[in-house]
Amino acid sequence: MNNFQERLGSAKTQKERWGLFHQAETDEQRELILRQILSKAKNIGEIGRVHLHAPAHSALEAEAMKQLGDEQGLIIPPV
Repeated sequence: MNNFQERLGSAKTQKERWGLFHQAETDEQRELILRQILSKAKNIGEIGRVHLHAPAHSALEAEAMKQLGDEQGLIIPPV
């Protein structure tokens, strides 16, 4: 396991994960971090922040939009 994966695995808070996101060097690292943040999101603000940083028209953005809709009780049709 490389150093980046070890640091991501040891990040215990969303704040630590966002810090790693801003230090990430590749798009793959950023997407991995955003997916972990999204999976551990506890409120609509965290989900919205992932949506803001996700690449446009990506599966990650669609996943965040779906979770936002679920949190607000909205039904978002599949694309």
